[in-house]
Amino acid sequence: MKTTRGFTLLEVMVALAILAGALMALADLVSGAGYNHTYARALTSATLLARGKMVEIEQKLEEDGF
Repeated sequence: MKTTRGFTLLEVMVALAILAGALMALADLVSGAGYNHTYARALTSATLLARGKMVEIEQKLEEDGF
């Protein structure tokens, strides 16, 4: 009797399905990281602008008073 070595079609299909699932999860993770980076940059800019405006108002109130 001859024995053949290798993978069956079912084993290959299961392995490819697992690989596809892992790659999709990784792509979703990278996409989410990009979105969070953009959001954090916008939030930082907004915070700095608000702080600058607060300093301007504080200086004006110190000079002119209420």
